[in-house]
Amino acid sequence: MIDVNDPAQVKRQFASMLIAAELVTPSQLDGQDGASIGKFAANARRLRQGEITVEEFEAIVGEDS
Repeated sequence: MIDVNDPAQVKRQFASMLIAAELVTPSQLDGQDGASIGKFAANARRLRQGEITVEEFEAIVGEDS
């Protein structure tokens, strides 16, 4: 169980979930700060809910590379 009041634990858990869901690879997370991971997660949610297309998602992700 993670301590949800510990930002480092929450970040690690979220990163693990992104990797397990095959939304990112471990190397894509290297060097990214919490804001970048949060932005990626928000856009992944938008993609899953049909708010943006795959092409739009890839363009957004490509901007952060």
